Amino acid sequence: MSNYMQTNVSGTAYVRSSQVIVANPLVGTKAISFMEEQVVNLDGEQIVRQRGGVQEPFTAENAGEVFQLINPQTGEALGSSASYQELYIMLHSLYLHLATKRDNLVVEAAPIPEVTPEISN
Repeated sequence: MSNYMQTNVSGTAYVRSSQVIVANPLVGTKAISFMEEQVVNLDGEQIVRQRGGVQEPFTAENAGEVFQLINPQTGEALGSSASYQELYIMLHSLYLHLATKRDNLVVEAAPIPEVTPEISN
């Protein structure tokens, strides 16, 4: 049986990381997980499908493993690299930066309490 109104279409498809999860338990293995999705572009329509992902623990054994830094806009290598340990340090530092920024905003936004002078006779 033939397919009703079958046409040939052209397009592109690629896989991208859609979510990054960093597990940083006090006790246990620290790890990073990348959830993936496939993006299919067909004749002006974009279809996004969830896929699996990839996970890597942060351990003493792989702390020195190095990966190339890639420009997220162009996909070109930047000519430099970082280690897992350096990434872990960057994530920790970013957390401290954001938490401090948040806490400073809370302090700035806190209302100043009114002080009522005591009246004595």
